[in-house]
Amino acid sequence: MKRRLPQHWDVFICHAKEDKAEVARPLANALKSRGLDVWYDEFSLKLGDSLRRTIDRGLAKSKYGVVILSQNFFDKEWPQKELDALVEREVQSRRKIVLPIWHKVDVKTVAKFSPLLADKVAASTSERIDVVADKILGIIQRRKAVEPLDNRTETFVDSNFKIAFSSKLTNLTELLERKEYDPQQVNNLVDVLIMLFKERIEKWDVPSVKFATKELFTKLYKFSEENGFCELYTIFKDLFGYAYSQRKYLLGSMIEIFNLILFGSWVHNYDIEKGEKAAKVMLRLGIDFFDEDLAVTNNCFVAIDNLAGDMFEPEILSKEILLGANAFQKMSKNSGLKDFVEQLVDWIRINDQYAWDAGIKTYLRDSILHAEWEQEKYEINIEVFKRKYLLPALRQNIDEKIKDYIQFLGDQESEREDITFPAEELASMILAYEFLHPKIADEIRERVIETKNSYIMKLFKRIVNSNNFLMKIYRGLKMITTFDELIRFFEANSDMGNFGVGVTTYNFAMIDFRRKLKEEEKEAFKKIARKYGVQEEFEVTDEGISFEMDHLVYLGHNQNNMRRLIDFLNEINSVFAIDSFSTGITFKLRETEKKPKR
Repeated sequence: MKRRLPQHWDVFICHAKEDKAEVARPLANALKSRGLDVWYDEFSLKLGDSLRRTIDRGLAKSKYGVVILSQNFFDKEWPQKELDALVEREVQSRRKIVLPIWHKVDVKTVAKFSPLLADKVAASTSERIDVVADKILGIIQRRKAVEPLDNRTETFVDSNFKIAFSSKLTNLTELLERKEYDPQQVNNLVDVLIMLFKERIEKWDVPSVKFATKELFTKLYKFSEENGFCELYTIFKDLFGYAYSQRKYLLGSMIEIFNLILFGSWVHNYDIEKGEKAAKVMLRLGIDFFDEDLAVTNNCFVAIDNLAGDMFEPEILSKEILLGANAFQKMSKNSGLKDFVEQLVDWIRINDQYAWDAGIKTYLRDSILHAEWEQEKYEINIEVFKRKYLLPALRQNIDEKIKDYIQFLGDQESEREDITFPAEELASMILAYEFLHPKIADEIRERVIETKNSYIMKLFKRIVNSNNFLMKIYRGLKMITTFDELIRFFEANSDMGNFGVGVTTYNFAMIDFRRKLKEEEKEAFKKIARKYGVQEEFEVTDEGISFEMDHLVYLGHNQNNMRRLIDFLNEINSVFAIDSFSTGITFKLRETEKKPKR
C-alpha cells in the first residue's frame, strides 16, 4: 500500500469553541465510550496537521454530523461553514445526516437562523449529556440494523441466470487467455452475455443486474484493450442505455457497483489497472449522459472522485479532469453546467490538497499531464479548461502551501538542531510547483522577509544553507539540476579532442520523459535515432528511450565522439521535457604532481 487506509467516522462534532468545555468535549467522550468512532478536533487533529484540510476530511468521511446549536454557534462563521457542508451532503444523498443538539436556545432563536434546522427533531442539553449520547447512538444503531438487509439483496440473484451467465463468461475468459483466438467466437459469446444481461434488466431484477455488472467487469478488465479485444465500455454502453430506458434506478444500481469496484481496486491490493479501467467506463458513461441526464453524469463523477481522493494516482484523477473539460466545452450551449463545472473543479482541488497531506506534492500537476496525453482518445481538448479553471485552482493550493510553510516555521518554539525536514519540504515544494510558478522560490523568501520575524528569517537562512539544491536556487551554487545545464556540463568538460583528459561516457543510456509518449512521438524519436546512427539496440517505451551509448560515442581504440552525443542530446531536448538521464561516465584526469600518492 502506498498510504494507510482513510479513516471513517460515525459522527463529526460541529461546535463553536466557546461550547467545547461544557458540551462538545463531554459529548465526544460519551459517544466514544459507547463504541462510536468520533471526529472531534481534540481526538483527530495531530501536531502538524492542516486544520482546514483535516476538518474537510472529517466532514466527507463521517456518516453523521452532530451540530451543537447555540448562540455562540450562530455568532461564528467557521462552524456555520461546516454545517453548510453537512447540509449539502444531506440534500445530495437524500438521507438524514445532520443531528442537531440545542444548547441554551429555543425554537424561535433557531428558526431565526435557519427554519430548516428549527423543523428538525433535536436533542437538547437541558437533558443530561448521557441522554443526548444515547439518542445519537440509537439513531446510528437503527441505520446499521437496516444496512445488512440492503446488502442481503445481493444474495437474491436468479439461480438459473447466475449459472448460465457465469458459464458463458468463463468460456469467454478461457478463450481470451489463449491470446490467439477466433474474433467471431469472442463476439458471439459477448452477444450471448449481453442478451442474458438484458433479460434481467427487462425483469427489473436488481440483484442479478448488480451481480452481472460486477462479474462482467472484474472478469474482463484485464483483457480490455489487448490483442484486439475491445474496451470494456463498448460492451457496457449498450447495457447502460438499456437499463436507463427501462428504469433509471437500474442504471443507478450499476453505477453503485462501479463505485464499489473503484473503491475495492485500492483497498485490497492497490490495483491501479482495475481502478483506471473502471474510471474509464465511468468517464465514458458520464460523457454520454451530459445532454440526457446530468444527474447520471454527476453520479459517474462522484464514483471517480471517491477513488481519486484516496488512491492519488494521476491515471484516476485525469479522468475527472477530462469529464470537467467535457462539461466546460458544453457550457457555451448550456449555462446551467457552470455550477457543475465549478463543483467538479473544487473537488479536484481538494483531492490535490489531500495528496499533499499524504506526501504526494505533484498529484494535480501529473494528472493534468496525463489528461493531456489522453485527451485525443476522448475527443476532448483540455487547454482552455486548464487555463481558466485548473491552473487557478492549483495556484490557490500553492498559495496555501506557502502560507502553511511560513506558519510552520513560525510555530517552531526553539532553535532546531535538525532542519532536515523543513529543508526537504522547501525543496520539494519548489520542485513541484516551479513549472507553473517560476518565481515560487523568490516568493517564499519574500514572504519570510515580510513576517519581519528575526527568528523565522534566521531559521530560513539556516535551512537554505543546509541543502545543495536550495543553495543552488538561492545562492547560485553550481549544481546540475536541468537538462540544459547537463548539456552545458558535457560541452565544457568532455574530451572533445581525444587528448585523454575530461569526460567520456559508455554503456547503456536511458532518458525518461515527464509524461507518456504518443505513437507519433515515438516515431519522431526513432527518426532522430536513425539520423545519429543509434537505431541498433535503441528502444522506445511509453515513458522514455534507451540506447547503447557506444554506438553513438565510441569510434575505436581510445577514440570517442562526444560532440555527436551533445548534438543528439540537444535535439532530444528540443522535442520533449526530460525528467532524467542516466549512463556510465568516466572522468579521465591529468597527472599534475611529481611525487606519487598512495
